[in-house]
Amino acid sequence: MRNAFFTSENLDWIWRLGIAQGFVGLMLLLSLVSFSIPYSDSIRPFFVLMPLYYWSIYRPSLVPVIILFALGLIVDFVSGFPIGLHAALFVIVHLIVKRQRLFLMGQPYPMFWMGFAIVTTFVFVAQWLFFSLINLQLMALNEIIASNFITILFFPFIAMIMAFIQKILPRPPKGY
Repeated sequence: MRNAFFTSENLDWIWRLGIAQGFVGLMLLLSLVSFSIPYSDSIRPFFVLMPLYYWSIYRPSLVPVIILFALGLIVDFVSGFPIGLHAALFVIVHLIVKRQRLFLMGQPYPMFWMGFAIVTTFVFVAQWLFFSLINLQLMALNEIIASNFITILFFPFIAMIMAFIQKILPRPPKGY
């Protein structure tokens, strides 16, 4: 008797979803890798926010809360941030964006991009506030502003890739 799970249709469905999840993993790796930006060691785009924002709007089932929590813990463990900071931020961002998804889906691209800019700024300001409170002094803002700006500038290019991935994903169930 043939196993019904391993039909070509199911394997194709798994492969397509794997591409989207693999892209999230790639963005996580890019967020953790340091790029050589002249005159700074700590300015880097936060790539993992891009698929978090995009999929929370267009396919929230691709980024369930438990996956986002795990991604946040990975970011914290690998980058040396306090454990749970990014896990909490990712879950908060997901819940806020998911509540606004119908509004954001109907907006032209500049508004969609501005929504990402607001989300990214929220995350970077939350990081800055957290570290300022831990150190009991205001941390320098220049690297936070630069990292935020670079992240916002990279978003349209990454969003084009995610739009292509979205086209090859299996159709969501009715009533989604």
